[in-house]
Amino acid sequence: MSKTKKRKEIRLEVRGERESAQEFVGAWKRAARHPHRGSAIEHVYFLDVATMLRTLTKRRMELLHDLHRRGPMTVRALAIHLKRDYKNVHADVKLLRQVGLIELDETGKAGVPWDRIAAEIQLAALCDTAGKSGAQGVPHRARN
Repeated sequence: MSKTKKRKEIRLEVRGERESAQEFVGAWKRAARHPHRGSAIEHVYFLDVATMLRTLTKRRMELLHDLHRRGPMTVRALAIHLKRDYKNVHADVKLLRQVGLIELDETGKAGVPWDRIAAEIQLAALCDTAGKSGAQGVPHRARN
């Protein structure tokens, strides 16, 4: 993560496997046609609403907000600042790194490289997952 360059936006969306695969292929083709053109918007796709909501808990959102406001810091410093147990903060940072919402800088400090995190849930996605129990959608990331 660069200290000076924040990326503009990341969008969190609920999409099925087919739709997210199609988006990935489209992004790949756009990148091949225009290799030097970067996009300011990246995406994280969740397979269902339940997984998105389990990932973006209130405490994790507070953690993201705090890191964005204060800038990169160690997990220990973040735990102290948030008045939370180190082990729990470490687990949250690890998960949010896997999703792509947190990155480590060259010194190992965690930071939020986004100016904006936008979540979108379509009503159809709510209906598609309402009857499923125990769906285990794994979030995955793509660039436009």
